[in-house]
Amino acid sequence: MKNLSLFAFLLCFSMQGLYAQVDLADSLQAYYPCNNSGTDYSGSATGPFNLIVGTGLRTTTDRFGNADAAFEYTNNVNSSTLEGGINISYSDHYSIAIWVRQDSTPLNTNLFKMVGGSTTSPAHFQQIEINLDGKVQGIEVDASQESFMQGGNCANSSSLSSDLNTMGLQDGEWHLLTLSRASDTMRLYVDTQMVEISANPANPCSANPFIEMFIGSTGFGDATVASFDDIMIYDRAINPQEVAAIYNLTATYNGTLSNAVLATSQTNFRIFPNPTQTNLTVTLEEVEAEQYRIYNALGQLVAQGQFVGQQQEINTTSLNAGFYQLVLQTNKGQQLSQQFVKQ
Repeated sequence: MKNLSLFAFLLCFSMQGLYAQVDLADSLQAYYPCNNSGTDYSGSATGPFNLIVGTGLRTTTDRFGNADAAFEYTNNVNSSTLEGGINISYSDHYSIAIWVRQDSTPLNTNLFKMVGGSTTSPAHFQQIEINLDGKVQGIEVDASQESFMQGGNCANSSSLSSDLNTMGLQDGEWHLLTLSRASDTMRLYVDTQMVEISANPANPCSANPFIEMFIGSTGFGDATVASFDDIMIYDRAINPQEVAAIYNLTATYNGTLSNAVLATSQTNFRIFPNPTQTNLTVTLEEVEAEQYRIYNALGQLVAQGQFVGQQQEINTTSLNAGFYQLVLQTNKGQQLSQQFVKQ
């Protein structure tokens, strides 16, 4: 019976890897195109709603070349933010996706912060952060979720960071940052590359739900110049296929996000067998791939190589048993991603 249960789990995972449903409108609580306003286009009745545009925010071109369709912030902390009150009660299941372009090297930039607190004494707080941290080698993305009591003995934090060796965020190009939590697991994606940790309890200090949100140079005065765009907030953990779908959207979307928009940007990408023991067959439609990379569950690069055309077998015999992420770089500049199991 135990072996049958394992087989059923692996079969379910295999089917999910091959045919996972991508629905970017499902549970979307807030969506900010940043088209010269802080308007929420999600259509959600329970999300963060509209935000206030700081006087220090400047409009800039987005990743599609559209003028005044993204925001640029500087080191003027007091006015370079998109901020406002929110209405979010969840803290152990969520996703936050933000497009960002680093125009000059920061020392530290608190790009995103969501805060909840109480007025009782001692005050209880919880917060979620996404930071851009300038290093000698480049820019590192840090994400954390904290719960603490001011002047008390309750404190808890879960944090994870991107790999400086694989994250070329100092290239002046747009990159997608996604922080996702599902119960006791937190995942951070840069474009489609993932790092993962086992998370501590979400809110052990029993702070109030999140009531404020800030996007931009919040918390630090040395942010120099960076841009952000297309912020999406979910009350669930989106899967790697959905992260790849957001990354691969090829047209601007100025209204409520819909699957009709998504359908124009998807590429058929299948892997089998999944789970695999020796070789993994990869097939594509509509585009051709040029390179592949394989990351383990810790986000470490464990294999890479050239990919020729629309179908190829990848030898996995050198990989240890476990969960992996396959990332393909296509000839159209897309990054396609799926997970697989090595037995």
